[in-house]
Amino acid sequence: MSVPIEDLILQTEALGAPVRLEYVRGELRWEASPALRHQHTVDTIRATIKATAGSSCGCYHYSDVLIKFGVSYKRPDIAIFCIAPPLTDQALELLPQAVIEIISVGYEEKDVGPSGAPFYLDQGVLDVLVFDPRTGHIQHHTASDTTVHQSPTRFTLRTGCTCEI
Repeated sequence: MSVPIEDLILQTEALGAPVRLEYVRGELRWEASPALRHQHTVDTIRATIKATAGSSCGCYHYSDVLIKFGVSYKRPDIAIFCIAPPLTDQALELLPQAVIEIISVGYEEKDVGPSGAPFYLDQGVLDVLVFDPRTGHIQHHTASDTTVHQSPTRFTLRTGCTCEI
């Protein structure tokens, strides 16, 4: 009997497995649960996310939520939405306008390879920030450009949200 990929991912989470699953471009990937440095970085960044004056974006931000991108399922470290996503126990089908990924030791390819920023941009995400907390390097990817910055840097995203990394 075949289990739908979304059910497999959600069941793994419900069982409290110490791994997180994603399914990207036909490939099932796993990652160990994040270390303290990773979670601290996520929380610190989320505390800085705000809407700019006059922005129509609500700048709703969530960490590690399962999102369906076509036939793929990913868990961005931070996903930013302009409208509040529905509260659900399933994968979100509302796509984020911006994504922030924090590089974890041993899983760099997940965030900087084809399943990272290029994947999100292909799905229509406007801004993808990839941060390495060990080096302080931040890559800011958009459909037209990639720039590299050093932390701390304040970003104004295309959504009208700001954040500091």
